[in-house]
Amino acid sequence: MRVRTQVIRQHRPVRDLIIAGVAVLAIGASAYALYMNASAWAQEELSVLSEERDERMITVEALREGNTALRERVAILERAQQVEGKAYEDVDVHLRGLQDEVLALKEEIAFYRGIVSAGKEKGLKIQTFVVDKESSSGAYRFQLVLTQHLKRVRMISGTVKLNIVDEQNGKPRRLLLSDMSGQQANSLKFEFKFFQRIEGRFTLPDGFKPDRLQIQVVSRGKRPASVEKSFEWQGITG
Repeated sequence: MRVRTQVIRQHRPVRDLIIAGVAVLAIGASAYALYMNASAWAQEELSVLSEERDERMITVEALREGNTALRERVAILERAQQVEGKAYEDVDVHLRGLQDEVLALKEEIAFYRGIVSAGKEKGLKIQTFVVDKESSSGAYRFQLVLTQHLKRVRMISGTVKLNIVDEQNGKPRRLLLSDMSGQQANSLKFEFKFFQRIEGRFTLPDGFKPDRLQIQVVSRGKRPASVEKSFEWQGITG
């Protein structure tokens, strides 16, 4: 036969409520303390980040200003370089122009000296004849200078005939000025007292290989004169 033992516990509801309340307060205090600590840490970190952001914004602004200043400096230097280059170019062009003028003056002086030195030869004369090649194929320009030396200076006029001879293959071919210049006239006109410079252009046909060039100058009037001269092609074209 079993004997049952009964334990009698006293029910104290007030104490239990107090204990529960104390536990709740302890948990709330701990949570609040944690919240306050976290808030303080967050504010401190936020303050540090704000300071770093402000410093970087100042740095960015300074770099931006520096970049703008550098761009302006580069633009000024580029403009100065352009101006300097243009100035050098202008000076170079001017110097080349002066050199061309000096060369032209030297040629003029040589030309007049040639006329003066040839003064002992009386009558009509072919002073110089020069042929220069142009950029177009078979195209040439020429310059002829005629002079006259007489005791009594008078106006002289007449015509100049020009033809080029190709003697290859044993069959001479002769081209007149009208054949080469595309003009109907086969002669050039002149009229002067002391000298005259005659210039013109002509084009040789394909396959034509000149050997010599012949010039005939004929004056009109009471005392007509005729002068003929032959030039080796290589001698006048260089």
